[in-house]
Amino acid sequence: MDMNEIHQWFSGMPSWAENIILSLIAVVVVLVVKRLLLAMVRPTEEDIKFRFVIENGLSIASSVAIILAMVFIWLDGFKPLFTVLGLIAAGLTISSKEVVMSFLGFFALVTRDHFGIGDRVCVGDNIWGDVTGKGILFFTVLEVSQDIQGQSTGRLIRVPNMVVFTHPVINATKGFDAVWHEIPIRVTPDSDWRELKSIMRHAADDWLERSHLDLDKLQRKMQRAQVTFRVRRPGVYVSVGNGTINVTVRYLCPARQRRDSEHEITEQILAGIEENANIRLLGEY
Repeated sequence: MDMNEIHQWFSGMPSWAENIILSLIAVVVVLVVKRLLLAMVRPTEEDIKFRFVIENGLSIASSVAIILAMVFIWLDGFKPLFTVLGLIAAGLTISSKEVVMSFLGFFALVTRDHFGIGDRVCVGDNIWGDVTGKGILFFTVLEVSQDIQGQSTGRLIRVPNMVVFTHPVINATKGFDAVWHEIPIRVTPDSDWRELKSIMRHAADDWLERSHLDLDKLQRKMQRAQVTFRVRRPGVYVSVGNGTINVTVRYLCPARQRRDSEHEITEQILAGIEENANIRLLGEY
């Protein structure tokens, strides 16, 4: 079958049937191109996050390409596009402003540096999670518990993009990927709190050495993010209240290592307390 026969075959078809065939061809071509581009990305163990970002970007790009192809095929070009988009936008604004705001929120996420794939974020007051994907109307996070430990629950949450306009977005890992964490210990008034301070500082310093957290590199990241902490080494603070002495160690740690670091430091603190009979933990916590 030569090109003339193909043209005659198409010309004898109803316009709607021709549009359906062209639409199917356009969808297949876009998906094949997407597959070929993904096949060119061969991730190593370190590049898995990069491949995930590429897959997410190609999914969005292919969706946009298919939509544009459908508009071109069914509306005979792009001339009526703005009229159609205007009518659609007016209708959606009246019937469902959330959809419009989520669509606009997608462009805010793409053009603004709110967060990227893999960042740990808090949206509003009650959604903590690691970002796993961005879409035209939603982004997806892998939920973590809302307590200070931040352990993964294994649940995926789809969040409308409109929240970037209506709620504060906290990013715990963007910039320098470190947060301050505190471990409080309460002891009786007759305890040797000075010795406890020494034990807690030593435990935090030991963990810092084992963690290989580069404080100089962290300081440079902070400066680029216009954030400066006066004290970067672990500090120990003492306060008194309700008949107890409160000793708290405060230290910098990666946002995803708060629970592990607290576990290791607390174990070393308790081991030091066991060796000192002059330090007595409060009976009730």
